[in-house]
Amino acid sequence: MPKIRFSNTSDKLLQVWTEPIPEDYWMRPGDVFTIAYDDNDFEESVLGDAHFD
Repeated sequence: MPKIRFSNTSDKLLQVWTEPIPEDYWMRPGDVFTIAYDDNDFEESVLGDAHFD
């Protein structure tokens, strides 16, 4: 399961946008979080009914 780890090492608020489902998150200085997703779910939501050879 792929994971992306974010950390705000600045002294300011940091806004993080996620795609393909547009959500935004605000991180305070020192905040850390990880986004994990299943490859199969990701491909299905991005490709939909499209088929590639």
